[in-house]
Amino acid sequence: MSKSNCVCSNCGVSIHRQPSEIRNSQNVYCSYKCHYEHIKDHWRGQSNPRWKGGLATGICGQCGIRFGARRDSVELGKRKYCSRHCHDEIRKKRTIFICKQCGKNFERAPAEIRQGKTKFCGIVCMGKWNSIHLNGEHSPHWKGGATRRPSANPNRQSEYYHQRRAREAACEINDFTKEQWLETLQIFNHRCAYCLKPLKCADREHLIPITRGGNNTQSNVVPACRSCNVKKNDRTLLEFVASESYPRGTGGEWEGLGTL
Repeated sequence: MSKSNCVCSNCGVSIHRQPSEIRNSQNVYCSYKCHYEHIKDHWRGQSNPRWKGGLATGICGQCGIRFGARRDSVELGKRKYCSRHCHDEIRKKRTIFICKQCGKNFERAPAEIRQGKTKFCGIVCMGKWNSIHLNGEHSPHWKGGATRRPSANPNRQSEYYHQRRAREAACEINDFTKEQWLETLQIFNHRCAYCLKPLKCADREHLIPITRGGNNTQSNVVPACRSCNVKKNDRTLLEFVASESYPRGTGGEWEGLGTL
């Protein structure tokens, strides 16, 4: 596409430009020099597209003299000092405070004062003061005292686990308690109900699995070791015995065991 003749908006010289350049810009210039000269002469004050209200008068926070700055900077509080020197001088100023814990004098800069670091000389004194005055009911994080979670006690953890499983499986009877579990362990003399080995940590094994309609009640729970509990899995007692996949007790191992 051939170029078209046009006139420079600044100096009036005839120039050649592409039609797209003429359409996309309101003013056409022969050079960057003419472009900058035209902006310098015409983009002043409110004619400038970046006009933000002109200059305003502010008072320096360090030396107290008046200075001129952009209106938005003064009104929004972004410009508080007349020069960089005054800004640096105000940052060097320190205010003396007394520590609430040790009673010693310490200095803080204006930025630290705005952050509220005016009560203690350091984190050590702050920790000591909080341990004395923000303890127990006086603590802002007080929630009624210390409580142990069920996971802190293995027995309680197992009890809550089986009760939750029973609720999820919608068992008709879910009343197996900790006292009943201790009674069941005494009946079986703290031995596995299948292999009769002594138990250090007993599993609650359901004769009729919960997944197959069993209940979480004392008549359906026996102690078992982890190995037998895994082998039985979700089978009933009759299915487990019929498979002959469990170790059998012999001799006097059954002596001393009670009955449910």
